[in-house]
Amino acid sequence: MAPTVRAPVLEIQLVTGRTSMTAQVLPTRSGERFEDLDYVRGLALLGIFIMNLPTFALNSSAYLGAGIPGATWWDQAAFLFTDILLSGKFNSMFSMLFAIGFTLQLERLEASLPASEAAYVYLRRLAVLLLMGAVHMLFFWTGDILHVYALLGFILLWLRRWSDRGILVLALGCIFLPSVVRIWQFSQMSPQIFQQTMAVARSGFALDDSVFGHGGFLQAVHRTFYDAVYYYTAAYLRPSLFAEYMLILTTMCLGLLIGRRGWYRNVAVHLPVLARWRWILLAVGLVTGGVVALEDFLYQPQDGLTALGLFSSVCYRLCRLSLTAFYVLCFLMLLQRPVWRERLRPMAVAGRMALTNYLVQTAFGLVVFYGWGFGLRGHVGAAGLLVICCAFYGLVQLPLSCWWLRRYEFGPFEYLWRAATYGRLPPFRARVTA
Repeated sequence: MAPTVRAPVLEIQLVTGRTSMTAQVLPTRSGERFEDLDYVRGLALLGIFIMNLPTFALNSSAYLGAGIPGATWWDQAAFLFTDILLSGKFNSMFSMLFAIGFTLQLERLEASLPASEAAYVYLRRLAVLLLMGAVHMLFFWTGDILHVYALLGFILLWLRRWSDRGILVLALGCIFLPSVVRIWQFSQMSPQIFQQTMAVARSGFALDDSVFGHGGFLQAVHRTFYDAVYYYTAAYLRPSLFAEYMLILTTMCLGLLIGRRGWYRNVAVHLPVLARWRWILLAVGLVTGGVVALEDFLYQPQDGLTALGLFSSVCYRLCRLSLTAFYVLCFLMLLQRPVWRERLRPMAVAGRMALTNYLVQTAFGLVVFYGWGFGLRGHVGAAGLLVICCAFYGLVQLPLSCWWLRRYEFGPFEYLWRAATYGRLPPFRARVTA
């Protein structure tokens, strides 16, 4: 059944003869959601978990070269599979959904508020998300993506005035500009400085492995805080930081166009046209992914910047974009079959509380793999991590999400986010059965 879209409530109060507007904008409730977006969020949650858990569980040497030194063939195969076919794809999926949600939320706000007040409410929403992401990044896990979404969300407020052509040009620029920056960086770096930089990186990774794998809770918090600050302040990491933001902004631009055109409102109508592109997208993704795999296999840290490395960096961004679109299209086509839509419904429920589930995944990684928890860092291979991710997501997060949303309207962190955004406590108990 198509969701019913209810405009937010705007109360007009008369105060001492003057008209003053007190905006009481109601957050989106369960009956007002576009369910296909929740399904895709649920899929993205699983993919993000698969990609994020190795950063808790594997020693940092796994990220210094090709694969995992000394690992079994099945762990090497699992590492290569996730690195080529999954790396960044689900993060891109989430960022695209974030931009679609941005257009939907602003549309609802502007239906009842003047444009300036609607923008103010959304700025508060971004500020709260930025605070949550900053706490997550500084004290628990440096791989946090929430603060990145919040910062780029401020840019979306500016971009929404751009034409479609301007947004597409910006998206293309985001694909190629990081390679230009990388060339400039290496042109300023002598071989001696490069070797010193790599030595600093190896030393930092070794300390991370020691503290996170064997240290106590406060030691881990201190090291996480240091790593987060260092990542944003170290000069040699700025091109990597810039490239990461450009990657996310690329799919946000696409999400902004999708939201502007309202394609999410009736997916079944647009799918037949879009589905014709899926095999082209798959071909582009596999070819560019093959280039990335080759570069991973041949690269050695002492090589510095190579022509293959530059070409591979562009291929990675194209692979990330094309396979993300391919996965979304195939998943949406599967959802058009009633049997599969019903079987996968728990994923839509999990997608309704994606923020909470994302933070729960961090808690799982910390408790299971860090030294102050069960201390399994470095003891589980990439293949085992794939099994753990699927098991925890399917056997814990999906049932727990269904149980929670039968009783409550929002996930716990979604509730805090909305309460801080709108300056009031929305109803917490569920009105409908999830």
